[in-house]
Amino acid sequence: MRNILEMRTRLVKPAARRAAPLWVALAALLAFPTSALAQEEPTPSDGIIFPDQSITTRADATSLEVNPAGLGFMRGMQFALGLQEPSEDFKGVSNEGVGAFLAGGTGAFAAGFSTQWMSRSDLGYRARDFRKYTFGAGVSTGSNLSLGAALNFFGSSDDAALDELMSWDLGLMWRPSANLGFGVRVRDLNQPYFYTPDPSVRQPGSALPIRADLGVALRFWDGRALLDPAVGFSSTGTSLFFRPRVALEPFPGVRIFARTEFDFDLEPDNTSTTWNQTVAGLSLHTYGVGAETAAIADFSGESKFLGSTHLISVGSQRARELAPPERRWQLVNLNGGIAEQPSSGFLRPTIDSFLSLLLKIEQLTNDPSIEGVVFNVGESGLGYAQIWELRQAIARLRAAGKSTVSVLTNPTFRETYLASAAENLWLLPPAPYGADGVSMSMTSYAALLAKAGIEAEFLRIGRYKSAPESYTFRTPSPEATEQITDYLDGLYAQATDAMAGDRSMSAQAYREAVDAVPHLPSDAVEMGLADNVIYLDSIQERLREEFGGHLRLEDRYPTHPAADMRWGSRPEVAVVVISGMIVRGQSGGTPFLNETVSGSDTLTKVFGKLRRDPNIRAVVLRIDSPGGSAVASDLIFREIRQLAKDKPVIASMGNVAASGGYYAAAGGDEIFATPHTLTGSIGIFAGKFSISKLAGMLGVSSTRLQRGARSDSFSLFHPWDAAQREGVSKSITYLYRLFIEQVASTRPLSVDEVDAVGRGHIWDGERAKQHKLVDRIGGLTDAMHRAAELAGLPADAVDYRLYPDDVGIFDPGATAVHAAMLEKLGADVLGMDSSADQLSLDSAVGGLIQHLGRGILMPLLYHDQEALTLLPVVVEVD
Repeated sequence: MRNILEMRTRLVKPAARRAAPLWVALAALLAFPTSALAQEEPTPSDGIIFPDQSITTRADATSLEVNPAGLGFMRGMQFALGLQEPSEDFKGVSNEGVGAFLAGGTGAFAAGFSTQWMSRSDLGYRARDFRKYTFGAGVSTGSNLSLGAALNFFGSSDDAALDELMSWDLGLMWRPSANLGFGVRVRDLNQPYFYTPDPSVRQPGSALPIRADLGVALRFWDGRALLDPAVGFSSTGTSLFFRPRVALEPFPGVRIFARTEFDFDLEPDNTSTTWNQTVAGLSLHTYGVGAETAAIADFSGESKFLGSTHLISVGSQRARELAPPERRWQLVNLNGGIAEQPSSGFLRPTIDSFLSLLLKIEQLTNDPSIEGVVFNVGESGLGYAQIWELRQAIARLRAAGKSTVSVLTNPTFRETYLASAAENLWLLPPAPYGADGVSMSMTSYAALLAKAGIEAEFLRIGRYKSAPESYTFRTPSPEATEQITDYLDGLYAQATDAMAGDRSMSAQAYREAVDAVPHLPSDAVEMGLADNVIYLDSIQERLREEFGGHLRLEDRYPTHPAADMRWGSRPEVAVVVISGMIVRGQSGGTPFLNETVSGSDTLTKVFGKLRRDPNIRAVVLRIDSPGGSAVASDLIFREIRQLAKDKPVIASMGNVAASGGYYAAAGGDEIFATPHTLTGSIGIFAGKFSISKLAGMLGVSSTRLQRGARSDSFSLFHPWDAAQREGVSKSITYLYRLFIEQVASTRPLSVDEVDAVGRGHIWDGERAKQHKLVDRIGGLTDAMHRAAELAGLPADAVDYRLYPDDVGIFDPGATAVHAAMLEKLGADVLGMDSSADQLSLDSAVGGLIQHLGRGILMPLLYHDQEALTLLPVVVEVD
């Protein structure tokens, strides 16, 4: 026995060293002559036979055995158990086995592992019982192309050669359309040597052949009818195997299938055709559980029942289901973690996109299995324009016949405005009804700066351009008060009118109720402001009491299509987010502040990519920005106009699209805004701080040496003189003129008409439409559908994708943002280079943008002496 084992070791190990590299083996495969085809000897690489298997269409955990490329298309987890057993007449003669398969994926990458316990009588007496272990992985483009690889190990208590055997499988799947797919699988690509002493099986010490299968799938009836033929051949032998497969899904989740195999022996002097085994059966899929069973038969001569094969699977990967659950209700949480620009990172929470929320509600609207939706409304963090858009989405849900319930856990005015859109409004017992209205505050730092001996100097175009007033005026100017009052009046009137209509009350009665808050939950119900008072853990019970039957409330909803529906590349409408302040350079997330900025360099690259991609048919600009750098805003406008020459571009304005934000929106072919969108503010300003008085009080002196009469215009220690002020005025006058000319070039307005509604004036969406700054009142969903329409595409036959994908803290763009902040901190604050004596505009903008705490770092993103297009963001809406 020892001599035999030593002989096996000598045969296997040198052979392993002689194995050809993978690329050599692949080249040999592609160079096969027609007469050198087919597998003629059994190998241990073959695992159990599945009931319904295909190298072209199968994309689940069994892809580990069938075609590893299928893993790349997986989205979710799946565990499967397979069993192949012979009939009574063929026990001990036909192969049998049991397998366990586990895999999971994201739709772009997947990995898995399987173990199979095999009993193979065709491999000889020593290799009869063994185990096959497989590690596999796949990567894909989502729904079009996938590549996969699998590494196979073997183990046996009786055969040491199997313990040392290792083989590679490669696979490819290509789905160019919803009706056509191709599959390729190559097995034993490394041609491992396998020793067996049984000459009836194979020659001792011979290498396993490379085996290849090529398949094509033709899909009909929304993928529920399949014609799926494949051919197979190997690097030895003279046979070509033809394996046709058909499948029919008469009802969702119920599939009938059959496949067979023909062996065409192409030996020149002895051609023949043999009909090999046939597999036919039935599969069912429901509630995330799948079951398949099939009979294995031989019809080549006298019909023989060879055995059966079965598969049970469970997992989160979606598929068409038999009798999907009736009376399904979906829970949608609106408790923060939602923003226009998604982000993730180590030092910041993960934020989902507002677009994904809208698309989810649209799917619920169109899903016939959904009976109702419950909205858990807490501290959503959404602005009034976003809330208006969600109210429209909820209205579409109701129009589609869905029942809607809002559970209001944070009954402020803002959240009540959102929750009231549902037909039922429920409160928590410990949360009194507190919808107390809306307020706007304007903060001034002028007195503080004066006491500190700091003088703020700003020049602006337009008396409504009130952004610098927080540093120069101790109280708001009449113009600032006027426009903020107008915006506040419109917002409050529109919101209270809508909520009164939701509760079937008069607007006057509702406003009186608002003026008398808080109301105890029971009193709110009695007044008609709410319908019920419940705790969160009793929602499902109360739903059954209110709506009857055994409904089920689910907290997760798969937003991606079922696996058997993800075929082909659909045309795409790109949604480009311009969020936060606009700066020169890279977009990214700011450290510590949980804020994003939009950089002209990043957006320029994005627009260039969209222009070149033929699959992207239209573009939507989603803008939620108060503006920023005048130069960056103009660069972004120009790139949008270049893109608009080739594809429709629609602008959708969210909570804020003002000043530089409106500049970008004006680049679109059409502009959508909500009634609550704060927009306009077409204007520009520049300025600086002078600390000469403070320096004198502190005993700090500065001696000025300069070349060039205006070289120290933005010096920290000297106020502007008349010539310097004139120079700054000249620059911002030119930039303002450029701004209004660019807007006039795309809007149905003359330059003078743009100037008349500009000069820093802000408007809500309704007034902006009246002044022709906006084309339509609508939200992001409306803009996306309009973009698809202009591209000549049905709205439901398009994929909507967000750009940039993410601006997490470790994103390359975010890294640039961090570096810019640190550099400015070192230069302007810590005095680390020759420009340290220039606090300039950079350090002034912070109080204009956010609360003072956020203003410490955000202004560092702007360049020295940079002119800005910003709305009066000293205003905070509560």
